[in-house]
Amino acid sequence: MDTITVRLKAERERLIEEAGLKSAPLRHFKRPREVPFSRAERGQVTVWFGGLTLRHEDLVQAGLEGLGYHVGVIPTPTKADFQAGKEFGNNGQCNPTYFTVGALVNHLARMRDEQGMPVEQILRDHVFVTAGACGPCRFGMYEAEYRLALRNSGFDGFRVLLFQQSGGLDQAAGDAGIDFNPPFFLSLLNAIFMGDLLNEVAYQIRPYEMEPGSKPPARATSMHSAASRWPWEKPRQSPATSSRGHWGKPATRSSRSAHTWPAIAICAAP
Repeated sequence: MDTITVRLKAERERLIEEAGLKSAPLRHFKRPREVPFSRAERGQVTVWFGGLTLRHEDLVQAGLEGLGYHVGVIPTPTKADFQAGKEFGNNGQCNPTYFTVGALVNHLARMRDEQGMPVEQILRDHVFVTAGACGPCRFGMYEAEYRLALRNSGFDGFRVLLFQQSGGLDQAAGDAGIDFNPPFFLSLLNAIFMGDLLNEVAYQIRPYEMEPGSKPPARATSMHSAASRWPWEKPRQSPATSSRGHWGKPATRSSRSAHTWPAIAICAAP
């Protein structure tokens, strides 16, 4: 290193120290090592998710519970959740990040403060599942944001489970507590398609209510039909190879009508 470079470096360090800007060495955030969520824990661990519309969330919950999971839905984010996301997360993130991250943090805080649940129990008996991606948008950073905010808010070690957006229909691994396999993803896809359909039909019939306020009860009837009469865990069978219904039940008239178009309940309801 030549003399000029050495003198410039020394002068720069002097000016920084004189201005009081000298700081400790940078500590880059690293993904924490989490306790795995094993298959043996499935009976006692609640899997949380959120960020969808109310109809989609109800249907996803029904689908995953049909696969044998204990499932909970994070409440719809509020302004307080947005503020919590900014408080415990990184600066410069997009608004959806702040809302979703803050909603998870505040939900766990309510479990701790209002329900009196010890943090150790929260870390042991609850996990959060979400989708991930490689970027290049900030969606690829959501996982790190969840982990950073959880650490900063006092829930270091809370487990965040991720399935990749580009990972295909089979991402299952070993003794994992959640099987990211075709039945899992097909349940999600069915819930999303059904939620889209129910939303669309509800918006279409709203202007034609014969009785003011009759749409919400009709919507509730349709949601109950779709969520409770659809045994999501049963694989679809071909009528040509089975005398039973599409989902492993006797092919009765009522089961066919409920399994084919639950959204019809919206139109038929008074």
